Amino acid sequence: MKVALTGATGFIGSEVLRQLVDRPDVTQVTCLTRRPVQVGSDKVRSVVLDDFTSYDDRVLGHDACVWTLGSRYAPGGDKAAHERLTVDFPLAFASAAATDDFRFCYVSGWGTSPDSPKGRAEAGLRELAARRGGFEVFCFRPAKVLPVGTNALVRALYGPLSVGVDALARAMVQAALDRSSGTPGIVENKQIRVLGR
Repeated sequence: MKVALTGATGFIGSEVLRQLVDRPDVTQVTCLTRRPVQVGSDKVRSVVLDDFTSYDDRVLGHDACVWTLGSRYAPGGDKAAHERLTVDFPLAFASAAATDDFRFCYVSGWGTSPDSPKGRAEAGLRELAARRGGFEVFCFRPAKVLPVGTNALVRALYGPLSVGVDALARAMVQAALDRSSGTPGIVENKQIRVLGR
C-alpha cells in the first residue's frame, strides 16, 4: 500500500512515519513536506511543496493519507494563515486525492467545536466523503497526547484523558490500512485508546 503523510517531522507525524516504515504491507510513504525528511528507508519519499493547495501526480495515486500537519492558534497570531493550514490544506489534498477506495485520517483535537478551524475541516472532509462513495474519513480527536516513555505517575494523572503518541499513531495507521478497523467518522479519545492497543 502507498500512504501519503503530512507533518512527518512533528511529534505525532514522526511516530506515524516510524510505524508506517515498519509495516510490511506499506510499500511507499510519501511525505508531503516543506523540507526533505531524512529517514533511513527506501520506502520513504519526500515531496517538497511550496503550495499545499495544489497537487500533481507525484502525490496522487495513494491508498490512504494520514494528515498530522497542524498547529495551535495563538492569540494575536495570523488567523488567515492558521485557517489555511488547518482547513484549506487538508481539504485541497483530500479533494485532489479522493478516489473510490481511499482512506483519509485527520488529526483534530479533543472537544473540537464545529465553529473552530478544525471543526470546519472535519465538516468539509465528512461532506466530501458523503459525496464520494468509497472515500472514507476518520477524524481523530485525541485528548492529551503523551510522549513515548512517559512515566507511570504522569500516565495515571491524566488517565483516560490521555493517549500515548505511539497508541495514537497505531490507531491512525490501522484505520488507514485496515478496512475492518472501524467505522469512518469522528474517533474520540476513548476509541483511539482501544484502536491503538
